[in-house]
Amino acid sequence: MPKVAVIGFCLGGALTLAAASTLTGFEAAVCFYGIPPLDQVEPSQISISLQAHFATQDDWCNPTLVGQLEERLRQGQVPFTLYRYEAQHAFMNATRPEVYDAAAATLAWDRLLTFLNAQLSSPQPV
Repeated sequence: MPKVAVIGFCLGGALTLAAASTLTGFEAAVCFYGIPPLDQVEPSQISISLQAHFATQDDWCNPTLVGQLEERLRQGQVPFTLYRYEAQHAFMNATRPEVYDAAAATLAWDRLLTFLNAQLSSPQPV
């Protein structure tokens, strides 16, 4: 059976966290700069491995909200890694030159690929 991850950016990132905390069938989740309303979704209920990427210069997923999310994840003992980038919201979006940050995007993409490879690779038969 193939392993599946859920990944999202911005609103999709918020939906990624919502899906990871309420649905089954995923092995891993990767969220990019999206947080659902924390009074409607409980991130501490996530039981799969999570990788999250946030910008420090973000008015929507601001550092305070990211800190609250991180605390909820810790309280729930969620297996997660959260990265912060000195960048703006949507720093991965190359079609938005006003916020795109090539260095942060490259680093985040490399981290995502390494994470997914580790989480979704099936062990080889002996």
